[in-house]
Amino acid sequence: GMTRAPRRTLLAVAIVAFVATSGCAAHWAYRQAEDAVTRGEWDLAVARYTRAVEKDKKNIGYRIALENARIQASRFHYDEARKHLAEANLEKAAEELEIASNYDPANRSAADDLVLHHGHMRGRSAEAEATDLEGGSGQFSKSWPGGFVHEAPALANSL
Repeated sequence: GMTRAPRRTLLAVAIVAFVATSGCAAHWAYRQAEDAVTRGEWDLAVARYTRAVEKDKKNIGYRIALENARIQASRFHYDEARKHLAEANLEKAAEELEIASNYDPANRSAADDLVLHHGHMRGRSAEAEATDLEGGSGQFSKSWPGGFVHEAPALANSL
C-alpha cells in the first residue's frame, strides 16, 4: 500500500493544477473578449467568450457575456447587411444576414423581413402585387369591418 499513496497525491496535485490553469485560461479568454468588445470587434468577442465558457462551464457571468456578445454581433452583421442592400450588393448582404442569423437565431425574423422587403421593392411583377392586394383586402373586409359593425350595436345593447 505504500507505493500507491504517493501516486494518488500526485494525481490530486495534477488535478488541482489543471483546474487552476483552466480557470486562468478562462479568465484570460474573458479579458481578451472584453478588450474586443471595447474595440467593437464582435466576432472576436464571441470567439473569446466562447473559449472562456468552454474553459469554465459553470461561470454564469461568462455565459451572459457570451449571449450578449452574440446578440451584438448579430445586430452588427444585420446593420452591415442593410448597408449592402442599400448599395444593391445582394451577395454581400446575403452573407451578412447569414452570419447575423447564425449568431442570434432570434434575429432571423428580422433578417427574413429585410429579405422580403427587398424582394417587394425589386423583382415583383405588378400582377402578383395585384392578386396579393385583392386577396388580402377581400379577406380583410370579410373578417373585420363587416363583422365588427354588425356586432357593435348588439354589444352596446348588452351593456
